[in-house]
Amino acid sequence: MTRLIGLVGLALVASSCSQDTAAPGNTSQPSTANAASTACDVLTAADATAALGREVKRLPNDGGPAGLDICQYGYSGARLADGGQVSVTVQPVDIATAIASAKAQGYELEPIAGLGDEAYYSREFGLYVGKGERTAIYLLGAGGLKDAKERSLALARATEGRL
Repeated sequence: MTRLIGLVGLALVASSCSQDTAAPGNTSQPSTANAASTACDVLTAADATAALGREVKRLPNDGGPAGLDICQYGYSGARLADGGQVSVTVQPVDIATAIASAKAQGYELEPIAGLGDEAYYSREFGLYVGKGERTAIYLLGAGGLKDAKERSLALARATEGRL
């Protein structure tokens, strides 16, 4: 739960850094990244099922006060610890800005080669994959899962083409 709260906080910081600051009278067209795929285009039920290893349901999400583009799937068990969840948050911010924000909060990030334009993994906040002017944040957790890194990488590799 702390991890999810931190993710939402980081997403808020990242989205505030990406606000349009164009001068009045600027008639340039909006970035094509704004019209690109949504988080639920990137993460499907089939992807989530494969990542978590069992059937999942899409979890309701309105993006919260910040209007985050997030897609979540999960399952529950008899106990809270028996549940699992996977989410993708797509931010209209380049990877350098997203990573700078994470580093400013003191998180350690491991570079990941061969994924997106750039990618980084953080045990605290999941996998960041940058593609163009967008960053997807993959977060995966399940009862009994000790390390989500390999599953997160497999999920990102399977879905990055839709980012």
